[in-house]
Amino acid sequence: MRERENPMQGISKLAILAASTALLAPVTAFAQETDENTYLGKISLTASSEAVDVSRTGASVTVVTEEELDTAPLPFATYLATLPGVSTNANGGLGATTSVRLRGLPAYYIGTKIDGIDVTDPAGPQLYFDFAGLTTGGLSRIEVLRGAQSALYGSEAAAGVIDISSWRPEKDGLSGQIGTEAGSNQTYVGTASVGYRDDRTELAFTLNRTITDGISAHINGTEKDGYQGTNLSAYASHDVTESLTLGASLLIRDNYTEFDASGGDADNTSDGILRGGRVFAQINTGAVEHELSFSRMTMRREVIEFATPTDFFGDRDQIGYTGAWDANDQLSINWGLERRAEDFVLLNPYGDSAGKQWTASAYAELLYAPNDQLDLSFALRQDEHSRFGGYTSGRAAVAYRPTEDWIIRAVAATGFRAPSPYELWSSYGNPAFQPEESRSFELGLERLLAEGSLKATLFDIKVDNQIIYDPNMGWGAYTQVDGEATTRGVELEASQQLSANWKLTGSYTYNDVTVEEGGSSRRGARAPRHSLAIGLDGHISDRLAANLTVTHVAGVLDESVDYSTTPYVVSQVALEDYTLANLALAYDVNDQTTAYIRVENLFDETYQTVSNFGQPGRQVYLGLQAKF
Repeated sequence: MRERENPMQGISKLAILAASTALLAPVTAFAQETDENTYLGKISLTASSEAVDVSRTGASVTVVTEEELDTAPLPFATYLATLPGVSTNANGGLGATTSVRLRGLPAYYIGTKIDGIDVTDPAGPQLYFDFAGLTTGGLSRIEVLRGAQSALYGSEAAAGVIDISSWRPEKDGLSGQIGTEAGSNQTYVGTASVGYRDDRTELAFTLNRTITDGISAHINGTEKDGYQGTNLSAYASHDVTESLTLGASLLIRDNYTEFDASGGDADNTSDGILRGGRVFAQINTGAVEHELSFSRMTMRREVIEFATPTDFFGDRDQIGYTGAWDANDQLSINWGLERRAEDFVLLNPYGDSAGKQWTASAYAELLYAPNDQLDLSFALRQDEHSRFGGYTSGRAAVAYRPTEDWIIRAVAATGFRAPSPYELWSSYGNPAFQPEESRSFELGLERLLAEGSLKATLFDIKVDNQIIYDPNMGWGAYTQVDGEATTRGVELEASQQLSANWKLTGSYTYNDVTVEEGGSSRRGARAPRHSLAIGLDGHISDRLAANLTVTHVAGVLDESVDYSTTPYVVSQVALEDYTLANLALAYDVNDQTTAYIRVENLFDETYQTVSNFGQPGRQVYLGLQAKF
């Protein structure tokens, strides 16, 4: 990475954050005042097995709509890091391996879906989705559901679920949008969406292409590590009759990434493809609504590291049935059956590995509202695994509204994570591994304002029988430890409509992540102790809009291995705290066309989210978006 001066050198990062917030005050003073507005809730599609208003669920969920995503598209992980409870780790710039953490827990405790397709990698060391290269362009909705969710979503949901929907038409008839962007590090992004909607049919297609020369992934590297990615999504649904709807979704991703080693520059590459598809039929029989679905996802990836090729192959087939019965205005019951099968193959000069596993699941959720103030939900799930036998997980949630402007939430849940095929059958794994088990508690309080809200949530998650990588196991291997990992903390959220034109948002997350092993304990690696985000969004004039986000991350420890001693010594290293600001100005050329400029890392901060891997300095992008 290039050397550069930090223009804010000598000023503490918290002072930078305070100064940035103060700068917002005179801007909002010029905005017009507005009459008091009524707080409008959002609908969540993930917090329960049926759509629920977020004010009527005990679960902690953040719903991001297309309107909120419309302002100058950001890298997906950059946007997600502004949400409560979310942090990210990246081995370099755009296109480098990028993972997301929820409440301090790693990515392999997070279920991830795009248009209903499970996109966690069945060929990876653990089952998680790499957000490298994904941007918010061409998306219509993001939901981040936090807390243990195995009762609804099975394995890989001990920390929560991220659900992503591609672009959908907003009006009847033919419509679409197109966007193009160019900027720092020879980065070029193009996105095009087109769709059709009427009373019975919905069609949507989105194509995205991203190319960048990138930065040097290693903090002291001298050569750039580039990235090229193509993403295609398609969605279709049609009401054949008043009681039958047929639909399908398609997902295609091609990604080529250059990456460095932790020790310095390296000519390493990763060339991967993802292919996913889902078909479904929704049947309304009057009292009960049914859905049948089948999805298939394949992952192929060739990694060349230090001139040695390794090929990863992973497949996942899922077939499912869900049913929903509204008994009356107070009671509804939802249920489902699912079978999921995964194949894994690894080919390299040091030995090949392969394995197969399947899980058969049944679940049910009861939602009961005895009165207008109280909402209860109880979910129970039984998973039968081809290797481990049965596991039962549950979740109980309550949302209580003692008055119109207060909501009290509480959730208790259990969860599990089955070992990945790689952890079972690769040369680094062990077929005797058993599932990890988890439990989660949270308690929240929300105050609804006329034009905003204030929210606080306490959480406590414990994971037993963790599977971790131990460099002293042979040449290095995974091992299952007799101990537990806990993450405890608080999430604070606030939003306020300052005037007709300006909205202020903020979130703060405190994580205390501890790993206990062999009678000793240590801090969890790569999990921030403190995460703070402040955002201001609004219109300077009828045509000119502005968006400013400032995030501060502190208290991150990473782990490093000293291979010069025997046994190898694993130590923790503190990463520097950092403050990032992203600024976007968008100008409406006409009713259909918007031009924008976006500046990422406005203060040109030097920082790392993974030890020895750098992040881009100040970047400037110019873009154009048009809707029809």
